[in-house]
Amino acid sequence: MWAIRPDYHSALTEASAYFDEDEEYTIEPNRPPQEVDGVAIIHIHGALGKMLGPWEKMLGMTDYDEIWQQVSEAEASPNVTSILLHIDSPGGTITGLPELAA
Repeated sequence: MWAIRPDYHSALTEASAYFDEDEEYTIEPNRPPQEVDGVAIIHIHGALGKMLGPWEKMLGMTDYDEIWQQVSEAEASPNVTSILLHIDSPGGTITGLPELAA
């Protein structure tokens, strides 16, 4: 199930039609968290999902597990007193969201 803007879903579907698994693509990792004056800034961009494959990441999607990992690392850091989620996303799948929010 998706909770995403229809125009963005159409763009993802169209772009995925051109993906060829035999070719190599460079997958740009999410921006690493920044720490500024005790605040961990976690950048979240693109459509969101769980257990994303390489083509989804190539299209700029963000996996809920990556967000959870970055939040966990920020919580464990002795230098971090608060966490700011910088989100630029049209939405995404429901699967994985409740677990991330818990």
